[in-house]
Amino acid sequence: MLDKSANYIKHTFEIKIHKEVTSDELAHALSNAEKEVCKFLEDELNIKLLEPPLEAEIIHRNNLIQINLTIKLVISPFSYYFSRKQDVIDAIIKKFHEIFISQIGLKGKDK
Repeated sequence: MLDKSANYIKHTFEIKIHKEVTSDELAHALSNAEKEVCKFLEDELNIKLLEPPLEAEIIHRNNLIQINLTIKLVISPFSYYFSRKQDVIDAIIKKFHEIFISQIGLKGKDK
């Protein structure tokens, strides 16, 4: 059965870095970004989450970090945000990006 209330979106972005970042720092930044996005959705957008809406994978090569986000957003058809799912997905991507680069100390210096 097709669940029309769910969107599965894959989004990739790259961050060019000019400093040494360890795998532990990346894992910590990833974990914090995922938690903060959930908090943002619940507190600021007032969206009740039944499960975490995103998974992220990091590929780190030399001075480039590639992040692959998989977003699964389930919204009730009775919710105000049901007809605005793409806006919510865009907000998730933007918030994750902002938090992640802040966590690794880049403050907006991305590619």
